[in-house]
Amino acid sequence: MRDAFTVVVPSLPGYGFSEAPSAPLSPRQIGSMLNALMTDTLGCATYVAQGGDWGAIVSSWLALDFREHVAGLHLN
Repeated sequence: MRDAFTVVVPSLPGYGFSEAPSAPLSPRQIGSMLNALMTDTLGCATYVAQGGDWGAIVSSWLALDFREHVAGLHLN
């Protein structure tokens, strides 16, 4: 289907269903991890990012550092 899409809802390290990291991670480091998840693990060439609260900070770094992959950004 041409108009189909997949929603990926990762949790930040230490929140939700994720284990706490062994050392503190910056929002920029987490953005890099999420880009690796989307591009390397899931094989997405481009994707849209959305975030609120801490996720907004992480998503902002994601869009800044990986603009070639982030097709859109929504913050709340």
